Amino acid sequence: MKALVDDVNHGSQEQANGIEQIGKAIVQMQQVTHQTAASAEESAAAAEELTAQSETLRAIVEGLTAMVGGGSGSGRGLPAARTRIAGAIRRPAPMPAIQRRYCSRPSGTGYSGRA
Repeated sequence: MKALVDDVNHGSQEQANGIEQIGKAIVQMQQVTHQTAASAEESAAAAEELTAQSETLRAIVEGLTAMVGGGSGSGRGLPAARTRIAGAIRRPAPMPAIQRRYCSRPSGTGYSGRA
């Protein structure tokens, strides 16, 4: 009878160790998931920033091209070009990714699981 009780006890300890290891693995997987979501969010913010910068640069190049007579043959496009350049330069800079991440959500929303 004692041998049977010892076997059950040993099996219970092994099961408890296995459950503990599974719990640790789940915590590690959650950490990796959160890190991946944060990286994806930062990448998306960087892509938005680059898009805004490229649009600004495109407008400036178009304005400069018009100013130097890029295909118009006359200076008639000069005022419009100056306006286009000024508009591109005066646009507010995109909000930095880190500021958007922590300042644009209402407090207490926490992690949503979406990047």
